[in-house]
Amino acid sequence: MTADRLERCLDSYLSLAHLHNPEAGCAIPALGAEIARAAPQVREEAEHWLCALQGAWAQALGDNDLAWALIAQCVGALVVARMLVSEDTQRNVLAASRAMLHSALAPGEQLSQK
Repeated sequence: MTADRLERCLDSYLSLAHLHNPEAGCAIPALGAEIARAAPQVREEAEHWLCALQGAWAQALGDNDLAWALIAQCVGALVVARMLVSEDTQRNVLAASRAMLHSALAPGEQLSQK
């Protein structure tokens, strides 16, 4: 996966279409709390898939920590936006998250660990 493709994926993930169709999208925002309370085998399976995703993103980005941060930002933004009633506010949450992610991914503008 290239960094450009990853950015396109992030834009799609943080979209109103994905927000309004949880059954067709990522299960983590919808089931994360349930997975956290599940049996160890379920959590191990979820960890396996999240680590695989993180590995692919880290390879594209050249940064393990940034990959984890992007995953957490995406999942969190979708959870928060799905909690809201107003589509305008949902749109603002998603747009703010996309802007922050694009800023973090811009050459020379990646978030530092200071």
